[in-house]
Amino acid sequence: YELLELSKNSLEFQKVSKLFHKTMLRPRAAIKRIMLLLNPVLWSYYLMKKLQKEREYKSEVQLNLEKMLFHGIKRKLLDVICMENVDWRKCGVSHGIMFGQGTYFARDASYAHQFTDKPTRQTFDDEHDNDNQPEHIHTMLVVRVLVGKYTRGKTNYRKPPPVDPKNPFGPSYDCCVNYVESPTLYVISDSNQYYPEYVIEYTNMKAEKEKRADDRDTFWRDFF
Repeated sequence: YELLELSKNSLEFQKVSKLFHKTMLRPRAAIKRIMLLLNPVLWSYYLMKKLQKEREYKSEVQLNLEKMLFHGIKRKLLDVICMENVDWRKCGVSHGIMFGQGTYFARDASYAHQFTDKPTRQTFDDEHDNDNQPEHIHTMLVVRVLVGKYTRGKTNYRKPPPVDPKNPFGPSYDCCVNYVESPTLYVISDSNQYYPEYVIEYTNMKAEKEKRADDRDTFWRDFF
């Protein structure tokens, strides 16, 4: 795979940045860079699944098949995700399985932010001024997701249930959500239904500022 850093002047960068900031109301964030993931194998799997779903729903013109959603990650998992895609069985489930087993994607970047790396507290002293410390970088994915038809998830769902409960061998829903009327969380059990297209690295401006002030207070308390 390859991660291609986008120019901050490019239309693609501006488009992704706008999507991110639109739902990243709190905390206030500053994007450091956005990278485009190029993985031909994962992309081909996704395209095949998309073509399959487009044929399946060709008569349902009102159906919004594809969405761009957010997924917060730990930085240490970025390499394996870029190689093998997001897999809740390997990456863990820090959010629980309230709406079923699978990978959870969020409509809002502020929700996905909760599952990124948390800043580690560093002791402030006269040899290491926190103003000169590197900023804490959070990592978030912007993911193409085939949401298709969905239903409200349940804890015991291992995959989306059949559309017709009386026909367990018939077509199933494509994913589960938290609210059918206006979903903010989507649960996908088939990894071919999503592609982690962009990687956003950013800082939480408020947290960094508060952390520096807090560490200074700690230093002066210890000093006296």
